[in-house]
Amino acid sequence: MNKNKIISDTTNKLLNNNLKTFSGVDDFRNLLKNPEYAFIKDPKKFPLGLMFLGLGGSYAYDTYKRELQYIKNDDGELVLEEPSDVDIRGFCFNTKANILFLKDFEQEQYNDDATDTVIFYFNKYAKLLYTCNPNILELMGLPDSKIIIDSPEAKLLRENIDIFLTRKAFYTFGRYAKDQLQRIQNAMARDRLPQTEKEKHILKSVKRNMEDVMSNCEATLKIDEELKVYIDSSLKDEFDSEIFIDANFKHFPLRDFSSILNSMLQAVKIHGKITGRNKKKSIQKLEKHAMHLVRLMKMGIEVLSGKGIITSREVAGDMDLLLDIRNGKIPLNDVFEIYSELSTELQYAFKNSTCPNEVDSKRATDLIMTINEMTLDRYNKQS
Repeated sequence: MNKNKIISDTTNKLLNNNLKTFSGVDDFRNLLKNPEYAFIKDPKKFPLGLMFLGLGGSYAYDTYKRELQYIKNDDGELVLEEPSDVDIRGFCFNTKANILFLKDFEQEQYNDDATDTVIFYFNKYAKLLYTCNPNILELMGLPDSKIIIDSPEAKLLRENIDIFLTRKAFYTFGRYAKDQLQRIQNAMARDRLPQTEKEKHILKSVKRNMEDVMSNCEATLKIDEELKVYIDSSLKDEFDSEIFIDANFKHFPLRDFSSILNSMLQAVKIHGKITGRNKKKSIQKLEKHAMHLVRLMKMGIEVLSGKGIITSREVAGDMDLLLDIRNGKIPLNDVFEIYSELSTELQYAFKNSTCPNEVDSKRATDLIMTINEMTLDRYNKQS
């Protein structure tokens, strides 16, 4: 393929789709004036407008691509990489019905797939805060330079966000980080390991998923006794060995067993068909997973250490490290060593954390009720 043609085609794509790198909040405010973001001002969707809107993803973390480079795609062709995605995240005022009517009829969120925008109704967003969800908490840690729409209600929430910072962060941030690690390991296993070794890797994932699901089931099965998953020789021509299952139990709840079985199948699905088409996951994607692996661990440590939510990694002081990982300047094996060190730090932060085990129910309820009362005042003034 002619390199000049690639440059020309890619440049045209960038121009035609208004794709570029952004440098400040005013750029994003101007972006929201484009027709594809018209839904943000739709009074039918958001009667009182938005309570809060900010940046998500790499622009929130300061790990976005400053300059676009030429890279090889999965087919080995030289192409100009696309700029970082613009992820817009926020929450809006509850509808009057959400506050005063039955819970079962409550609106929860609005997704716009075309622009990768997610907007939660406030009640839903508040519920997610209780879970210490990293993707939800990071909005509360955005600096002013990354906030597009703000309100007194959102400021009140941010001023009191410590109510929702609990020791659950050890599990949520740690789990999200492990998900990134598993994506890397899965890709490496699919691409580089012999079939027998791949099968062993899948077995570990299957057992890990089984244990996670069983920990939430009231009924229990003894792994390797009542439910045994193991590797043995295969009769299939394309396999040297494969995973088998033996079951020996009675009167077990069907729904619980369905959850266990689905978790096992999900582990197999993630790895893909070993004998199917095996296109390597691009190294750039693996490096991005590796960057988020480190970022999540560091943010979890910060929360547990009482430093709060620091979404901007420039503010946190590790932006250069994360960019080096994303840009391939730090090998993946070195990232695994960093992860091991951070795991020790996360454990230490958890054991020594002054964060409560659970959210203070009274403080949280009072805060949420106050914000909903402020919202009703807005409706009263509007009518």
